[in-house]
Amino acid sequence: MSLSLLLLILTIPALNPAAPPAPIPLYSQTDNKGAGGQDGFDQAPQTDPEETQTLVVQGKRGALSTTSTTIDLNSLESAATASVSEALTGTPGVEINSDPKMGDFPYLRGFDEKRSLFLVDGIPVKEVYAGYYDLSSLAASRASGLEIERGVTSVLYGPGSLGGVIRIFSRRPTRGLSADGRVYGGNQDRSRPRDLGADLFTGYGARTWDASLSGAFQHSDGYALSDDFKTNPNNLSFHEDGGLRTGSGFDRGSLSARLGWRPDPTLSVSLVSHYFNQRRTMPPFEGANYVRYWEYTHYYTLASGLTVQWLPRRAPLAFQSLDLVLWHQRHADQIRDRGNPQYQGLTSDPLAWFAISDYQNDSLGLQLLPVFAPLRGNRLEASLALTRDIHREDEVRVPGAPSMTWQGEKKSLADTLTLAAEDRQRLGPLTLLLGLGWSRQFMADQVFRGKTYPRTGPGSDVKDAFDYRGVLRWQLPRGLTLVASAGHKTRFPGLRELYSNAVGGNPDLRPEYAWMGELGFDLVQASVLHGTLGFRGFYSAVQDMIDSQPGKPYANIGQATLAGTEAWLKSSWSRHLDSTLSHTWTYARDEAAHQPLPFRTRHVVSLLVNARADTGTSLSAKALFRSGQAAWLYSLASSAYTVEEVPGSFVLDLFLRQDLLKGPRGLYAFAQFRNVLDENYSVGSFDPQPGRTWLLGVGGSL
Repeated sequence: MSLSLLLLILTIPALNPAAPPAPIPLYSQTDNKGAGGQDGFDQAPQTDPEETQTLVVQGKRGALSTTSTTIDLNSLESAATASVSEALTGTPGVEINSDPKMGDFPYLRGFDEKRSLFLVDGIPVKEVYAGYYDLSSLAASRASGLEIERGVTSVLYGPGSLGGVIRIFSRRPTRGLSADGRVYGGNQDRSRPRDLGADLFTGYGARTWDASLSGAFQHSDGYALSDDFKTNPNNLSFHEDGGLRTGSGFDRGSLSARLGWRPDPTLSVSLVSHYFNQRRTMPPFEGANYVRYWEYTHYYTLASGLTVQWLPRRAPLAFQSLDLVLWHQRHADQIRDRGNPQYQGLTSDPLAWFAISDYQNDSLGLQLLPVFAPLRGNRLEASLALTRDIHREDEVRVPGAPSMTWQGEKKSLADTLTLAAEDRQRLGPLTLLLGLGWSRQFMADQVFRGKTYPRTGPGSDVKDAFDYRGVLRWQLPRGLTLVASAGHKTRFPGLRELYSNAVGGNPDLRPEYAWMGELGFDLVQASVLHGTLGFRGFYSAVQDMIDSQPGKPYANIGQATLAGTEAWLKSSWSRHLDSTLSHTWTYARDEAAHQPLPFRTRHVVSLLVNARADTGTSLSAKALFRSGQAAWLYSLASSAYTVEEVPGSFVLDLFLRQDLLKGPRGLYAFAQFRNVLDENYSVGSFDPQPGRTWLLGVGGSL
């Protein structure tokens, strides 16, 4: 029996309680009430209850997804999550896959990160060429919380949010001076720790202004494979050294700053800047007669944004507020094909493509968000957004590689204009929302493989998209809420899909679009469930889906189906014990090729238990089961790619914390254990994941 169905059955006796229970606070899975309002259509929650400034974030002014999960600062600290990817692991509808080159990246309801948005304080941070960003590079310690929106998200975001939106909010200081941090180390190897790390947050808050600075650093010599690691035709020659996975070491660091100014209740200004960098080597890719051994000499993102919110005391035409958001984001990385004594110098196989590949991506954006309230119970929001994406690359070919069509240095540019509006109307227990958006993408002049693609005029590469959605929420007695949504979402082709070199760019790609629907409920019951139970069923029919199979260029492959269910039960049994149980089932199929879409796990079951004692001792345990998934794997035996089944896994993590000093100047010690069962597993590729790891550390606050 499906766990989603089992959780649904559990609600039957809870539909008729003796008395309507009072809602209990939740920190993990929410029915979108965690977004700040009783119906989830209002502003994001404030980090500090004393704060009076409204949090301004791009695209987050009104109605959003019917399904949202929030992870607050207390949850991040209780699980000692070092990165955003760790914090997201086990979230319903979210699958974190790992790749030797791209790192950790999410699938939201079967849509990969290229088809989702990732925002830090409203600033998009993923690189605009391939559409990916390594979430392990982003330290969770600098955040006040995360929000993961799935389903038919707001048209105010513009195109590209088919899967959903992952949003991270910066921490803000309380009144006066505050600071906290921690240091840790572990995974001893040859009488020394392989992993060392530290993070620090400091800030000052006054009546009209606040400022904060945070940073994190982590060094790792790499990770060991599990004791039960077994070779197979896809991993026969990993060339491991001393039990460590070759190329698994890294140095990652981040630095974030924020400055806020509130001269009076009608005006709020904030300036934020975030820098992330992760220099690392990559585990080798091995073929029948070659080894591709790469390293990132640098992999950084610098994102900065200015937000201004005006809340007039009196304004005509039912005008409520106006937000202005400006941002600039730069991502740059360089991959170098390096020699190694156990290999024969630089790779000469054509699959290497280059000796050095240097990318630089810039994204500049502007958004205006006016809000009106023309009628009682009505809220009308509009968005005008303009984004410019620029990609530059310079690649040096490997000496002696066979000739191919090549552009050693090139530049790609795209502008996207979005106009959108959403209207929400409350009718007693019913809330109805309708949204409509239009977007246009302009490509730059581009000469690609002998053909000119002009920016304007006849034959110009201009694409239009119309997106729309409807949302219905029905608040019933006794803590039951029914939710339904339907809509149409679009994604324009990425610059890599259009203009990549050896991968096979296709400038004639059409936008992909999806008809989407979602239906579910949320039930808050303190007397029976001791918390909240939620269920969602979702369906997406994708047309002209863009994909690139091994050895083939990017193409519109036709129709694909992404559907499934999500169920979660968040219970607070007492002030000492709470738990979250969730199950996600995903059906993902390439209808044109009559085969599964790769790298989508069919079943994911997660159980999180938090226990706390009055002595200051706390224990968090997370158990995560993943069933098998289809994947493109390279077989050393046949020297070809085939679709194969990657086995499932069961991973158990533990975190133990002991408070040493309580109060404003708190001090604590902690121990973290990952993959306690030391099981061999992989997620998203045949590359093995770490075996048992452990970290010990201390932390404190002022």
